[in-house]
Amino acid sequence: MRLFQRLILGLLVTAPLLAGGCKSSPPKQPAYVIPVKIWVVFANLGNEQLGRRQNRGCRLTAGEIKQYIDALNNNANVFGVSVKFQPELDESENFVLNIVNDPSIPLFGSRRTDPTLFVQNVVLGGNWTANVYNIYFTGFVSPDGFEGIGATLDPGNPSGLEHFTFFNDRGADNPSTVIVNLSDHSFEHEATHFLLRRETQGAPYNPEGHVPNGSQNILTESPPHPLAIPRGPGSEQEEIANRIRNNGVFSP
Repeated sequence: MRLFQRLILGLLVTAPLLAGGCKSSPPKQPAYVIPVKIWVVFANLGNEQLGRRQNRGCRLTAGEIKQYIDALNNNANVFGVSVKFQPELDESENFVLNIVNDPSIPLFGSRRTDPTLFVQNVVLGGNWTANVYNIYFTGFVSPDGFEGIGATLDPGNPSGLEHFTFFNDRGADNPSTVIVNLSDHSFEHEATHFLLRRETQGAPYNPEGHVPNGSQNILTESPPHPLAIPRGPGSEQEEIANRIRNNGVFSP
C-alpha cells in the first residue's frame, strides 16, 4: 500500500500528565479507526481532471469528497461505538485520492456505466486494497433505467475481494451537473451496508439489503435515510459495534 498510513483498529490511549501530577485534557480521540482508501474513477479519455464538471467519469472536487467523509465521521455515533473513518493521508495531511480509469465508461451519449462492467474493469482490475474500506467516487454507475446514487457490493468468490462502496456524483446524464447532498445521509447509508456486510439490493425492496421505506432506520430503501439504527440485543447496532470492537470490520 503505497504512501499508506497504517491505522490499526484498536484502542487509542492518551493520558499525558501535567507538572504537578494533574491530567491534561487532550482532544477526545475515537476508540477505533477504520482505514479508508479513496478511489476516483475517470473515463479513459486522457483529459479528465479532478473536479472538472464536463468529465464523463467522476466530477467531484477534492473538497466535495472531503465533505462526504467529514459528514460520515460527524454522524458515526449512529453506529453505537466511538469510531473514525480515516482516509490515507499525504505529507500535507490531505486525503490521498487514487485515480483510476474505467474503459467501460461510454465516451459519447449517455455516460451511464453498468455496475457489472464497473466491477469487472475497475475493482477486479487490480484497484482494490485489502484491510481498508475501499470507496470509489464515480460518475454515473447504475443499472439501466435508474439514476442510482451508489451501492455497496460484494464481488464474491472466487475473487477473494470483500465489500466495497461506489458513490456517484449524482449528475446522471446532465452535461455538467454535480449534486452534493449531505442531508439525505445516502453516504452514511452505504457505510452501514459495508459495516453489516449487507450487499445493496436493487429495486424493488429486498429485505436482505434494506428495511421498508418509512422505517426509522438508516437502511430504509430510499432517501432520505434516518440517522437511526435499532439498538439492543441482536440488533444491527450491536452487530456493527461487535464487529468493530472485535477487529472484524474486514472479515467476511
